[in-house]
Amino acid sequence: MPRRKMRRSGARRSTRNSPSEMKLRSINQVVNVRLSTILVVQPAAGVLAGFIPADPSSSGLNILEFSTWSGLFGQVRLIGMTVNFLPRTVVGSGGDTGPLAIASSLGPIGTPTSEGVVLDNADGILYDWIRSTSNRGIRRSMHISTQPTWADVTTPNPGNNVGCPGGFIYYASDQPAAGVGDFSFQVDVYVQFRSRA
Repeated sequence: MPRRKMRRSGARRSTRNSPSEMKLRSINQVVNVRLSTILVVQPAAGVLAGFIPADPSSSGLNILEFSTWSGLFGQVRLIGMTVNFLPRTVVGSGGDTGPLAIASSLGPIGTPTSEGVVLDNADGILYDWIRSTSNRGIRRSMHISTQPTWADVTTPNPGNNVGCPGGFIYYASDQPAAGVGDFSFQVDVYVQFRSRA
């Protein structure tokens, strides 16, 4: 009969790390993060037009949390973006009922010059909040079919389809004068970080 090996009382047990500990220590661990902010905008000369970049380091977005995350990781990329547009707090009278055109783009963006420029995008829509029966506003999401490649956190938007490209553009004419009504955008930028610093 074979002899059983007896473990000595002083023998050390295995100190192998658990899978979750290994993930936390891995420099290649990918972390999904939602970064949020609120933008309040006003029309100028009866026109509401602008763009909301997907780049979380953009000063226009004012996402302070990004600097904390970028201090922990070396690379970032966009995985999605959602914008909730809330109608103005004051509805004026006399022709300031123009609908809002809004669209997302993964390419270079800038302030559009007409509703047509916005509606040229594949997911462009025209939203008339005056005729809406709900005060919930409108929710638009950016659909990403091809994942952008990774970018350094110090330059999240270095070019097309790298890091955090694109964003949303919007345009609405026949709006109240500046200071009469405020429009709000709740912006959620969904990103991935990796390469633990």
